[in-house]
Amino acid sequence: MYKVMLVDDDYPVLEFLSEMIDWRGLGLALQSIHVNGMSALKEAETSMPDILITDIGMPKLDGIELTKRLKEKNSSLLVAILSCHNEFEFVQSALKLKVQEYILKDRLDLDQVIQLLSQFKNTLDIELNHQRNQLQMAHTIERNRAIMLEKFMNKTIYQPLHCEKDWSNEAELLGIQANQQYMIILCVVDGYQSLLNQFRSTVLVNFLIYNVITEIMGNEALKGVYGHFEKEESFLLVPINRVCEEENQKIKKVIQKIQFIFQKTFGISISFVLGKASATPLDMKEQMIELSESTVQKFYLKQKSIENFQALTISKENIFSWYNEASSEFKDLILLNSMEMEQKLAIIKKWIRFIIDHQFPPDSVKDWILKILLDIKVKIQVLTNFKLYGLHENLYETISQINGIYELENWLIEYFYKTSEMASYESMSNIEIANACKYISENIHRKITLDEVASYLHLNSSYFSRLFKKEVGENFVKYVVNMKMKRAKELLDQTNYSIIEISEQLGYENQSYFNKTFKAFTGIAPIEYRKGIIQSKKRELIIPI
Repeated sequence: MYKVMLVDDDYPVLEFLSEMIDWRGLGLALQSIHVNGMSALKEAETSMPDILITDIGMPKLDGIELTKRLKEKNSSLLVAILSCHNEFEFVQSALKLKVQEYILKDRLDLDQVIQLLSQFKNTLDIELNHQRNQLQMAHTIERNRAIMLEKFMNKTIYQPLHCEKDWSNEAELLGIQANQQYMIILCVVDGYQSLLNQFRSTVLVNFLIYNVITEIMGNEALKGVYGHFEKEESFLLVPINRVCEEENQKIKKVIQKIQFIFQKTFGISISFVLGKASATPLDMKEQMIELSESTVQKFYLKQKSIENFQALTISKENIFSWYNEASSEFKDLILLNSMEMEQKLAIIKKWIRFIIDHQFPPDSVKDWILKILLDIKVKIQVLTNFKLYGLHENLYETISQINGIYELENWLIEYFYKTSEMASYESMSNIEIANACKYISENIHRKITLDEVASYLHLNSSYFSRLFKKEVGENFVKYVVNMKMKRAKELLDQTNYSIIEISEQLGYENQSYFNKTFKAFTGIAPIEYRKGIIQSKKRELIIPI
């Protein structure tokens, strides 16, 4: 509703208008009433009205001066002046301030005021719709510009450059100036597949990143141009006057700001690879192709890092020479219930470190991991009655979509956590409770209710509740919360996911509630727990003399 402020030192007039007008019926809200202009001005500093009805002659601050000051703060303010004065100088002052109506009190008619207020509301409605249409148009133009930039980036990389002049003309329409040197920067969204699972839309993710980076670049007055390329990759073209360390540091500071805002506000991690300065269309095209084809560097790129482009040398050794050793250790992660989770994580990290140190070709790494997991799956199902419930995902498709070693590490931790949990349920004597625990583990990423699990098992809820407590030793709700909090500790300890990402991965819609639950479970807040883990790891790295 639009807000109305009444100002008049004649209290009976204020009382008459405030009591006799059906404000809500008019679609308005009476914000406040004041007996002097100074009081109204102070109120407006914290809550600006949409409509002002004011007397002229008042103590402390008259209506003309009040209108003038409020119009300076809000030029679209609609004003009606009530006055005992019909002298020309007062009317002239009101007209200069573009006051919409000047009403003499001795001719004050309630119906006239109501009609005026209705007109004011219609005027405000029209203005609001106009603003909405302008915002929608601006949004559409910006979205179209983002799409045009994406098409331009793809065309530059994948199509021949037949005419540099045509390329320059199109580039200039998109903000890329001719005869200007640009540093070509590759932007890589870390854990892109996980991010898509969170947002459920590539269009939404890409447009969000485009909007935020474009806004930051505008605020920094760098006049850079950002365009999505494909999947997790995009390009940032930053104009530079000369190639020097000072320019590089200036650009890096802006990139660090971009990284900070994305991590803090959205829980999104972005890495950057800095290319060379390019001025001609051909140089830009070659630099963009070189960056987009830097498969090895992108695969081994540390999350949330800023690196200069480099052609990394891949290992000539065959990663499959270590197949049997790795397969045996990974199989133990599932079958050895006596092995602590920390030990299991240490094995995963050992092999990830081994891959990083050798810099094997990315495709070979993914083929190696895929073959190991498929082989383990077959062996386990042959040797035992254990089935990998809930892991019917297409391993080939999932692993092929992973584009970074650290993303692969996080995925492996998640994969072996699930399989280990499910393996431990096989030892339970009651098959219904074992299946209930498996169901909880499979759906740990969302809210789970007792009625839901009971229905899944085709059991009465009350009976299932009693049976669960008898077999497990704690009630259903406590068990689910404990499972979620144990998983939260592991994610805080072993992954780079932000706290908001972890809370969402465990089915908490409200991060504050997740923080409160975690603190009740561990005695400290999630951020303090992670800080403690980081400090502990730093102490372990200190070599005693």
